[in-house]
Amino acid sequence: MGRQKYLSLLTDALVIDREEWDPRSPVKVRLLWGLGGMGKSELATRFANSHLHDFSIIWTIRYESEAAVDQGYRDLAQRLKVFIEDRMSTQQIRRKVHGYLDNNSFEKPWLLFLDGVEKQIKQEDLPQRGGMILITARHSFVRTNAREKIKVEEFSKEEGIALLIRITGEEESEEMGHLVEDLGGVPLALNQAAHYINSTPASSVAKYREVYNLAKDPLQGPVSEDDRYQYTLKTVWNITLEKLKKESIKTMSWLEFCAFFGHAEIPVSWLEKWANFLNVKTSKMQESDEILRTLENYSLMTYDKEEKGLFLHKILRAVIQQARLSKDNGTRIQAFFSFVFVASIGNELNIDQFKKEDWKVLNKWEPHALYVVQDESPLPPSLFRGASVFSKLGLLFWQKGKYQEALKYSKKALKVRRQSLGKKHPDVAGSLDNVGMNLYALGEYKKALRCHRKSLAIRQKLYGDEHLDVVASLNNIGINLNALGSYKEALNITREAFNIHKKLLGEERPEITLSLNNLGISLHVLGNYEEALTCYEKALSMKEKLWGDEHLDVALGSDNVGNNLHALRRYEEALTYHKRAFTIRKKILGEEHPDVAASLNNIGMSLHGLENYAEALSSFNTSFAIQSKLIKEGNLKEEHPDIAVSLSNLGMVFYSLRNYNDSLIYHKKALSIRQRCLGERHPSVATSLGNVGSSFYALGEHHEALIFSKAALVLACKAFQQVHPDVIRYLEAVIHILNRLTDQTLIEAAKQELYSLCVEVLGEGHTLVQQLMSAGKKEPWCILM
Repeated sequence: MGRQKYLSLLTDALVIDREEWDPRSPVKVRLLWGLGGMGKSELATRFANSHLHDFSIIWTIRYESEAAVDQGYRDLAQRLKVFIEDRMSTQQIRRKVHGYLDNNSFEKPWLLFLDGVEKQIKQEDLPQRGGMILITARHSFVRTNAREKIKVEEFSKEEGIALLIRITGEEESEEMGHLVEDLGGVPLALNQAAHYINSTPASSVAKYREVYNLAKDPLQGPVSEDDRYQYTLKTVWNITLEKLKKESIKTMSWLEFCAFFGHAEIPVSWLEKWANFLNVKTSKMQESDEILRTLENYSLMTYDKEEKGLFLHKILRAVIQQARLSKDNGTRIQAFFSFVFVASIGNELNIDQFKKEDWKVLNKWEPHALYVVQDESPLPPSLFRGASVFSKLGLLFWQKGKYQEALKYSKKALKVRRQSLGKKHPDVAGSLDNVGMNLYALGEYKKALRCHRKSLAIRQKLYGDEHLDVVASLNNIGINLNALGSYKEALNITREAFNIHKKLLGEERPEITLSLNNLGISLHVLGNYEEALTCYEKALSMKEKLWGDEHLDVALGSDNVGNNLHALRRYEEALTYHKRAFTIRKKILGEEHPDVAASLNNIGMSLHGLENYAEALSSFNTSFAIQSKLIKEGNLKEEHPDIAVSLSNLGMVFYSLRNYNDSLIYHKKALSIRQRCLGERHPSVATSLGNVGSSFYALGEHHEALIFSKAALVLACKAFQQVHPDVIRYLEAVIHILNRLTDQTLIEAAKQELYSLCVEVLGEGHTLVQQLMSAGKKEPWCILM
């Protein structure tokens, strides 16, 4: 009621004539700020409802929590028909939505309502043109431009009386003016008092004043204006809650549950699940409707009928929490109940299937799960079910590419399961695999391998050698051994896993694709490309039959086939498979996921093979830009093997463009990262050593080129100990360098150093071994590594 001066100010600032409208006009911003309970949100809502026809779209985004902001932008993207993926980050979605608002010519301006902002919002964090933005906040620092700010004060006596008359239906009286004074003119407190009076038979403004004055405690000592308003609100709400305990214990119980959920939308569907959780025997639908009516009558929760979601005010949440904790003598009994309830909801959610509807439900569950597990105190063993929340959150963040967060929750799940189930339980083995999976994604291959070996030991002891869980651990070990450069050991492990899998399930079962794929990886890194291609193609065919054409496993299979075709120099075919993988991943994971960056690198490699260097460079740059954002957001380490791959690829394309100085810079950076992350003896280090040598040679620095190329050859011979494409490539490079040198002493020393090692790996009669011993003549070197 009232508030006309604020509505007029907003109208003057944000409503313009259609004739003056230009979609290219800079965005206009207004900030409504003031203490909690002043009715800022209600004022903004009233303004919006009064001007529905002046805007093309009006949208509210609640800033109660990061989760609420995320959900608000997701819903807005859907409303605008902006394509997003459920695993996109809030930042990604915000950028896409803002870009759409900036670049689409609406018939009328749009209005974006940002409700309850706590931090400063800079101009670059908003859409830039085409509409209006209305912000509500408790503090004025949210915006720095003084002309944008409108401070919202408490109700005047006349405004407060008008509100009481409208809701209670009573005639104006002196008591109304006194109640407005009692409640300090706080709009939210007056609204709550009015709904209490309206919902209580035989009540009146006068009687409410009596109840209020009995309920309040005198404030002790000097208090701030904010503290006084907060105290008034808490007193008013406590009056309503005390009445609710007597009249509708079910509604009160539901409110207590909600108070320990997250600061985000609470799905109405949880009401029925909650009734089942408590074993309430009345009709679940009837009970839900009754609770919703009571909440509406007392104005206790906001109900979004379109989204079917409930919202609890922050101050009311605090009041309920404080009352409950006091009742339980400081224990967190209700919080634990909410924890177990959220765990039970999580157990029903499917995170392994890539269905859009499943991810929408997961995104609504996530903020509540994060809230109930935020307490750092150890969980009691009786609540081992909570491990499922940690585990589910770990998998959820892993799927989103947020590996640091995923690792944190996977470790918590492991800790709880060890404490409650013992160290040899199957679920502990599963948690060890999850921790290992995240460590692998973060490039911590040695730590990941230790986790997977522990998991294997538990499973072998429980099940013996021939069990599907044992196969899973073997495959994980094989993946990490390959990442660590232990290729022969990895081949033995992945072959063992494949044989057990085939024995247990048969060769044609779709579940065997994991072992078949990992066996292909082991064969590929050892240079057995034809055999690896057979494994990859068979695995991909089975995945397509199992999952259809658009699935992340199909994307992985397509990339693997493409990588193998690239190694066979079938670049056109490889490019087709890599583009397919990229399309699937981008659609499912969004544009800024580590796997999307990997696919872009693969596309760039095929384009480079086709000598399309400009497009290859563009693909590599886009991939590196994604990784740089992930580093900035803390989801990828600056020194990670994947970063080395991107740097190496950039170095390669700059070499092909004859920009040898930049090529050397990038290859040196890649070498440094690989040495630190993977160790001095890793085969990938040999790759970088060879690339640095190649760049030095192109710059005419033949002595430096020999040092690095020779080191690459020695390392590759020791790593593979057999004929391998890398050994051949590095030996050819060394021979060409030697043929360019004139220092016979240096040439002979290098030949003597390398001869016995090359004979051991390639055999004395190998053509390249003979060429090595006759090296020293001048001839052009044009090999690129």
